[in-house]
Amino acid sequence: MSENVVSIGKASIVSERREAFLQAVAQTFERYVSKYGYEPDAIVYIMNGTHQPSLIGWDIQGQSQGGAVSVLALAGAHVMAEAQNGRQGL
Repeated sequence: MSENVVSIGKASIVSERREAFLQAVAQTFERYVSKYGYEPDAIVYIMNGTHQPSLIGWDIQGQSQGGAVSVLALAGAHVMAEAQNGRQGL
């Protein structure tokens, strides 16, 4: 992965955790496109651990750009549903 990537911050370019994150996002993106036939307007992610601070990020484009609050609220509801179902991720 590091052949064509330049670090713009303090995080290491070569990182198993970074690679796992990118793979998880790519797999979810592909599942979304496969299921619905188009790319999502919004991508929301949360980084944290049970004993670590949390940080949220998002990218919203297209028709959803004017509805960031709605997108984030829907993402929060979806996370709660996933937690209730006891999912363990990809």
